[in-house]
Order: sequence, then C-alpha cells, then structure tokens
Amino acid sequence: MSFTPHRNTTTDTDNEYINENNNARNPQTAQNDLPQFRKGKKKQRLPEVDPNEPCFVHQMSVELITHVFSRLDPASLAMVAKVCTYWRHIVMDDTCWRNAFVSYFGGLPFKRLSAESWKTEYILRTHLLRQWTKGRGNVMTFNPKIGSLEAMQVELDDSAMLVASTEHGVAAKCNPMTGKVSHRHLLYSTNESIRLQLTAVKMDKDRILWGFDPGFITLSTRTKSASRLKVFSDFHQGPVRILSLPQHVQDVVLSGAEDGTVKIWDVTTTSCAWTLLPASASARAPTCLEATSDHRIIVGYDDGSIVVWRANLHHIAQLNRNHRQEDFVEKRELLEKKMQKEKILLNAPVSDGRVRVENAAYDADSNMVIVSYRGHPDAVKFCSNTGVCAGVFSYSHAPGTSITCMKWDTSPVAITLSLETALKPRPANAKRRGGGVIDLSSSSSSSLASRSSISSGQATPSSSKATRLLVTGDDTGTVCLWNGDEPSQEGLAIKPIRILTGHLVGISAIHIDACKIVTGSDDGWIYIWDPLTGDNINTLGNKIPKNAPVDRTDPSVMRVKNLWCSDYQGVATIGHQVKTWDFSPSKQFLNRRVIKPKGKPCNNIVRDKLRYEIGREVKESISKLESERLEREQADKEIHKLSLGGLSDEEMLAYAMMLSEQENSRKSLSSPPSNIDLVNEDDEELMKAVIASLEEQSMLGQKSPNMSGSNHESSIVMNNSSQNSNRNFGADNGYHQWSTVAKSVPMSPTHKDEDEELRYILELSKTDK
Repeated sequence: MSFTPHRNTTTDTDNEYINENNNARNPQTAQNDLPQFRKGKKKQRLPEVDPNEPCFVHQMSVELITHVFSRLDPASLAMVAKVCTYWRHIVMDDTCWRNAFVSYFGGLPFKRLSAESWKTEYILRTHLLRQWTKGRGNVMTFNPKIGSLEAMQVELDDSAMLVASTEHGVAAKCNPMTGKVSHRHLLYSTNESIRLQLTAVKMDKDRILWGFDPGFITLSTRTKSASRLKVFSDFHQGPVRILSLPQHVQDVVLSGAEDGTVKIWDVTTTSCAWTLLPASASARAPTCLEATSDHRIIVGYDDGSIVVWRANLHHIAQLNRNHRQEDFVEKRELLEKKMQKEKILLNAPVSDGRVRVENAAYDADSNMVIVSYRGHPDAVKFCSNTGVCAGVFSYSHAPGTSITCMKWDTSPVAITLSLETALKPRPANAKRRGGGVIDLSSSSSSSLASRSSISSGQATPSSSKATRLLVTGDDTGTVCLWNGDEPSQEGLAIKPIRILTGHLVGISAIHIDACKIVTGSDDGWIYIWDPLTGDNINTLGNKIPKNAPVDRTDPSVMRVKNLWCSDYQGVATIGHQVKTWDFSPSKQFLNRRVIKPKGKPCNNIVRDKLRYEIGREVKESISKLESERLEREQADKEIHKLSLGGLSDEEMLAYAMMLSEQENSRKSLSSPPSNIDLVNEDDEELMKAVIASLEEQSMLGQKSPNMSGSNHESSIVMNNSSQNSNRNFGADNGYHQWSTVAKSVPMSPTHKDEDEELRYILELSKTDK
C-alpha cells in the first residue's frame, strides 16, 4: 500500500474556461477583478505525481527504516505498527525491538527479564522502571518490638514474614502489607519460652537456628499447624558466632564458634555428626560458613584463610546414625582421610597485617569463590578445585577502605514476569496521551517450545548471554558493579563496569535482580539503581526527628541489615523496625482518586438539585436530633421519678427498708393478739401507770393549764418505755389497751398533743426493736 498525496489535476486551459464562464455571468465583476487578477503573481502548483510510483518512504531500505524505528519508545512503536501492513511487518520483527532497546538503554541488558522476545523485554523493563521511578505507592514502617532484627524471611504470596532478634532470642510473625504483628504466637529459642540474648540466628522458610553464648544451639521447625523446638546435646567450647542452613539437606545444620571448630549437626538424633578443625593455628573463629549443593563446605576464618572441604552431608548424617555398627570406626577413619586429602586451602593475598574474611560468594557452575577481606579494598576470585587465584577485582574502591558487603547474582535466567501479569491492572481501553495502545496479543502468545527451552537452559536465537553481576560496597558508601565471570588477564586486574555514588556511610545490605539494584547503608537510607544506566531511580529515606531519643551512631538502631525485593514490592529491616514498600499499579495513589474530567462546567440545574438534596438531608438530621433529645428527656424524667427525686442506690435501699418495717408494724398493731396469756406483768403495770397518768392529767387540766406535771409524767413514761422496748408483743398489747382507754377518756387540745407524743414514743420503742 503506497502513500499518494493530494494532487491538483486542473490545467491552464481549464482555468481559462472557468474564468470565461464567470465573466459571462457577471461582466461587471469580471471587469473590476480582471486588472487585479492580471497584476497578481502566478501561483506555484505542486508537481504532478504518478499514482503508480511508490511512496518516498517505501523507497528506503528495510534496514534504514528499522534504524529509524529503533529510536522510538514502546508506545510510539505500537502506534507506528498501525499505519500500514508494511510498517507493521517491520515493527513486528524482533530485530527492530532489539535495536530499539539498545538505542533507549545504551546497551544490552546484563540479565534478561524474559527470553520470550525483545519486544517483551523492552516493554517489561520500561514498565518496571517507570513504576519504580515515578511510583507513588505505599511506603510503611512498623516496629515488631522484639529488639534489633538480625534475620528475615518473606513470603508475599501468603502475606506473611518472619523476623528474628538476637537481642531477645525471639521471632515474630508479621504481615508486610498491613504491618500487623502477631505477639500471641512468638517463637522462642528455648523451651521455657523466655527471652534470652543470643549470639547468632539463621532462618529459612521452615527452620530457625539459634546460637547461644555458652556454645549450644537449638532448632525451631515450623509447620502450618505448630512449631517444634529441638535442643542439641553437644556443645562448642566457646560462643557460637555463625550458622548455616543447607537448602539441599533438611536434616543437617552447621555452626561455628570462637573455639575455631565447625560442627555438623544431625537433626534426627540431635547430636554432633562431625567436627571440622581450622587449617592454621592462628585461626580463632570462623567468619563465614556456607554448605553448597555440590557437596562443598566453605569456611572462612579471622586470619584470612579459607578452607574448602569436600563432604557429603547426607553420608555424614547416615554414618552418625549407624555409630553402633562394628565397622563404624573404620568407615569414619576412611572418610576423615579422604576429606583431609581433598580439602583446598585458599590463602589471603595480603601478607602485611592481619586480615579477616568478610564475605565469600560461591558459584557451583564455574566452581569459583569470590572473597572480600576486611581492611582490603579488592575482591579476589579463587578456583575451588585448585585453590589458584583466578582474578582480582580492583581499580574501584579507594585505598585504605574495605569491602563491607558483597553480592554475586548467580541465580539462573528465567521468565520472572509476563506481559499479562505486568500490565493486567491497566484497563484494556486505556489510551496514552499520544493515542497509541500497546498491542499485547502477538507478544503474549509465546509457544510452549520456547518456554521449555528457557526452563531447560537452552538459549533461543533472540536471547543473549547473561552477565552475572558482582556488586560490592565499601565502608565509604561507594558501590561498584563487576562482571563476575570476566577472566583476569596476566598481570592485570579486573576493572568495574560502573561505579555508583550516593551513600554517605558504609554499605550494609545489597539486593540484585534483572531490573534493579537495591543498596542499604548504615544510616538507614535505601537507594534503588538502574544497572544499565547507573541512574538512581528512587530513594527511600530514614528521616528521624531532631528531638527523637535515638543514638544515630548506634549501628544496631540505624543499619539496614536485610533486604528483599520482588518485581514491585520490597521489605527491609532497619535496626528495630521493618520498612515495606509497594509500587505495583494497583497500589498507586492516582488510581484511588476520582479525577474530575476536563470539559464543560457543572450544569446549574444539577448544582441546584444537589443543593436541595443537601438541605433536605440537613433538615431531616436536625429533626431526628430533636426527637432524640425529647425522648432522652422523657427517659430522664422516668428515671428521676423511679429514683424518688434523684436518690442514690444506698438511700433508696434505706428508704425501702424503713417502709417495710413500718408496714410490718402496722400489720402487727392492727391484728388482735392471738394469746392473752402472753402479756407480761410488767406490761400490765406499765399500762396501769399510763392510764393513771392520763386520769391525773385530765384532772390537772381541768384545774390548771400548767404543763409541767405532764412533762414530768411523759418523761417517766419515756423512761419506762425505753427500759421495756425489747418486749414487742407486750408493748403492742399495751398500746392497744392504752389506745382503747384513751379513746374513752375525753381530752382537751393540750391532752391531745401529749397523746400524740406518747404514741410517737411507743412507735419509736417498737421501731428500735
């Protein structure tokens, strides 16, 4: 399909014919316009183009068009593929995407994200870098409150992680996505479930190995239902300093102590199966320990020496379990002679001064060991089979510095992320500003044969050999990138690929994958780097308030000790805290916001409707509040009425008891006596005295209104009633008789008042009882 521009097909004869017809129709207009037409310049016309000739773009060679297209980004390339079939054929060629990748990043990747195609590689890498560079996802920090965190194991598929502390000898389960810590299910290093200070800890997915200062170790095995703790019977002769959990053998663990020995422990029998002694007398304590899958045990000591033992851990454990057999001693001696014969000693290249092995990284494919020493700025590569120095990584770190952290990316090349997984959160109809939509149909449909070849390790025609990066960081904050497989020329050291600067203090943790390099330092800051360009794509700070009670010089509080990252997420332990971040597309802040679309302003009718609805809701809420207030006041009145005017519980109880006693007294007074014989002689005398006093009062009242006598007699009656108040029944009978007599005797108003006083006295005597 050719591109044909617009052509002007009218000739001079046609123009003259058109002008003549116009002049014939409007002669006056023609006479006025004719001089101007003749005076004006003659317009230039486009040259005639043959429609059968191809477009000038199609006249270019395919190589030149591919070179032009390789300068485009993925979105532009996807847009170009929709112009025509010829351009789509060029763009869909994998060579075009490979050239575009080299043009955009400046070179081929050290490690492929996906060996499916260069189109997939280009789109995935730009997508991930954009997320890590401009991502505004969740960044969270929480404190498990178990002390300084020395070890970490993350399982993001289950939203779970485990952190362990040597300060308290305990491990806690956390949720890295929410920051929730399960303090109810802590894992302790002892059966007593108490917190003890340890000297070393090591963990993997299912096991936690604890090392103690007295020289013994314990092992916690975790399952989905419960966890068990095993205590080993033997001891080291010094504090345990380093531990190892081999991944290829689950029933064997290793430990090293300050006595210089390395013990191989049988988990089944909880006993020591073998003891490895240092090769030199100057070696005091092992500083690095690793058991590899090809039956090698690499032990580095504080005097700079490294011993590589050839030992099958499974055979050693089986020999220890058969220690009661007759030929046990003979087999053990043969195995010991074989191990002593095959061991390899790697001596430190620095002869002046005492150095210690700081880090050691081993590669099973090439049988190479890369070692870094404290106080030495270079890393040395040895052959584990012969012990010969195969290369020196130099010309990077300044003299006088030492490499504090080292990481060698020896993981196999595999498809870590697919286009469907990476771009699934984005809607299918979401367009970019340029109007192009990335078409994933062709790149996502990879054949099973290509995937099987990748998994088996066979290279595809479009794949390239991966460069296994070696990343080192020194105590000044300088990070260097090396080609770990680069051979050293005779007399020449290996130079770094790139030097990254940005940290202000020593490097303490490093993470490497195909897309990024993550480094953490002693001040708690984390930097994310692009290995292809060396740019700092993101920085996670550790900002502490000025007045915070934190010792910034204490490495146990500020140092980044562990780092773990996936395609979008990351987890790090900084002192006593855990920091997590998530830059996945589904966690972006902009996806949660409902952005107001650009366009015409809001309609007045819609605005008035919203205002009316808001006002109606406000009125309804006010009426509801008023009704609730009235109901509350009514309830308060009922409570006030039931509580007799706001009496307390104690006052209401006393009032109820008083009412009950009065009710009982009334019933006893109103009921006739059941037995007259129960009346005591004292009660009869009392009643006689009361009747006599009433008669005397009546007589005195008729003679004189003086009340002195009545007062005296009332006091006498009060004394008698107080003395005989403990006799209830007699008093009640006397009161009944007295009331009968009193009713029959006519009394004056003064006598009535006295009568009321006497009744009150009798009531008091009954109530006191």
